[in-house]
Amino acid sequence: MKNRERLLTLIDLTAQTFSIPGTAKEEMLALLKESSIQSSDYGALRSYIFDKAYSFCNGNDLSKVLAWLEATLKLLERGREPSAAKKPEVYFSPGAACRDRIHKALFEARCSVDICVFTISDNFISEAILSAEKRGIDIRIITDDDKCYDEGSDIHRLSKNNIAIRTDNSPALMHNKFVVIDNILTITGSYNWTRTAAMENGENIIVLYDAIVANTYLETFEKLWKTSVTLRKNRY
Repeated sequence: MKNRERLLTLIDLTAQTFSIPGTAKEEMLALLKESSIQSSDYGALRSYIFDKAYSFCNGNDLSKVLAWLEATLKLLERGREPSAAKKPEVYFSPGAACRDRIHKALFEARCSVDICVFTISDNFISEAILSAEKRGIDIRIITDDDKCYDEGSDIHRLSKNNIAIRTDNSPALMHNKFVVIDNILTITGSYNWTRTAAMENGENIIVLYDAIVANTYLETFEKLWKTSVTLRKNRY
């Protein structure tokens, strides 16, 4: 990201006083807009800002820390690439549109992939997940505790490749179908990650570049992750 070091310096400087003077605000916003923030840049900067705020929590006025955090995040949001915040994408099956868009998003991941889907049996998508793991992307998967034992399921193959996988611990179905990538991109809809969904079923996905939406999904993901269990090699 262009001018990244200068932007981080300004974040550090304003954090010392928990205030953002007008000149600093103008420069930060100019740097953000000039750099045209992509999803991976946004996620990394957002994490840096939160870490900075957290480091000042002890021994300082929390109201001032939170005020600085809110103001800095608002600047970051204002500087984001306009198209990223305003243009959701919608895809339908049967046909390859949904699976191709999921595949593309996984290949473009830069820091994290949190998947919560009923079932994964489409090798085309599974290969993209494995490719992301090889690039060092942090990947977590939550899936249904029964569907992962279906013939053709890729879940155990993914698990053997060092991907963290958990299943629900309930007789009810874990029927969610969403993924959050780099803490900013959310893909959700009726689409199961299977070849049948691509080739035969009438399904859909929507792709959203929205931090608030992503955070809401991640909150649910974290709750499910805590109540889920580590994938078992055998059903019993």
